[in-house]
Amino acid sequence: MSNKAKVIASVILVSVVTIAIYFPSFWHLFRGETYPYLLETKGDNSLLSLITHYFNYEKIRIYNPGDTLLFRPLLFTIMGLEKFLFGLNYVGWHIAS
Repeated sequence: MSNKAKVIASVILVSVVTIAIYFPSFWHLFRGETYPYLLETKGDNSLLSLITHYFNYEKIRIYNPGDTLLFRPLLFTIMGLEKFLFGLNYVGWHIAS
């Protein structure tokens, strides 16, 4: 078996095991920071708007404001992208995560 075939087989094995382990969680409802984020962005579905208006989401939060000193632009950019792609389909969110 060549190195390329071993790498492909390893990737397939890891993917199958990961999907099998996480499969039950694909149907969990939103929780944590995702739920208040979706409440805040309920009327906004534009990718550009979701990224530019909410990348510093901690500063503008209304629901469950938490720590206003946090700055996590990558997290909220990814959440904006997921909302744009999947809307409120939590299964899509969980599979992408």
